[in-house]
Amino acid sequence: MTSKERIVTTFELEEPDKVPVCPRLDSLWLRNAGEDLSRQIIRTTDIAFYVNLLPDYVLYLGEEARGRCQTRTEGRRRYEILETPQGALTSKIHVEQNMMDWAEKHFFETPEDIDKALSIPYKAPRLDLAEYRAWEKKIDNEGIVMAHVGNALCCPGLWFSPEEYIIQACHENTDLVCRLLERVNRSIMDVTKQCLDAGIRFFMMSGPELASQTIIGPEWFPRFVSPYDSRVAQMIRQNGGYTWCHCHGKIAKIHRNFADLGIHVLSPCEKPPQGDIGLIALKASIGERICLAGNLDDLSLISTGNRDLIRDETLTCLKAGMPGGGYILGGTEGCVFSRKNAEGYLYMCELRDQFGIYTGKRI
Repeated sequence: MTSKERIVTTFELEEPDKVPVCPRLDSLWLRNAGEDLSRQIIRTTDIAFYVNLLPDYVLYLGEEARGRCQTRTEGRRRYEILETPQGALTSKIHVEQNMMDWAEKHFFETPEDIDKALSIPYKAPRLDLAEYRAWEKKIDNEGIVMAHVGNALCCPGLWFSPEEYIIQACHENTDLVCRLLERVNRSIMDVTKQCLDAGIRFFMMSGPELASQTIIGPEWFPRFVSPYDSRVAQMIRQNGGYTWCHCHGKIAKIHRNFADLGIHVLSPCEKPPQGDIGLIALKASIGERICLAGNLDDLSLISTGNRDLIRDETLTCLKAGMPGGGYILGGTEGCVFSRKNAEGYLYMCELRDQFGIYTGKRI
């Protein structure tokens, strides 16, 4: 099998020739790795690569927001000003070379700022798929290239600071947040449909972790996640596509909710203490409904260079996850490059080729 065939077979909960080893990576990771190592990763692993299609303000609020946002960079800070009919929204982003950006000041500081965002007239986002097509061509059948569509909860979850999000947005202004989620999900649906119409079949959804125990409690999942993400995932499924859903953290109380969404794969399925449910329990509970991916910690395991420890944990995951198909060997998807992290994945492929082959199949 090619890597793409291996991954799709596993998404379909069938047994491939061998368990896929899927580092979930982006362009920054591969750029940091350099040409030789990135080529080796693509050739050796079953890479799951994702591409951000749009700036977040366009993905969340539609095409009209593109022309209303001005940005400038001063040193390590990027300033964004989003003009709305009801006044400006501003953010300040700390930029580190070769690392992920993080917000020092968020667009939303009060619930009234949601009204400002909602006052922007809606127009479906305009996509430029050139970057996606370039990576699709480069990776070819060595893995999958996913269009990253986020989820509706990303907007209030990332545009408020955590404290303001918990105190003001969720508990005191629930209906207002739901209005925002509806607007954002409309845009995500339009983007997803454009991708599907263009022949894209692999999608990455992120953001549900904000309603695990990362920001707000799991009791909000049925209100803030399920109604919106299920529409996106079901549309993808009905059009022959596949959804890779990313959710860090503790999912014991919400893992069955994921199985109800219509997604194909749930990752990274973290074990305690980062998570709160083991791979064996997850497999027994929802393994007949969705594929499970991950469980090997990027920082405390894969990046250590400790081959004995990597071997032990990899074999434990294979024993728990591979019976009957529907399991992908992977990490916890931090996407922060280190050479040891890359070498860890290459070693995991060696172990998979020795111990992760399905009965009756040949490498």
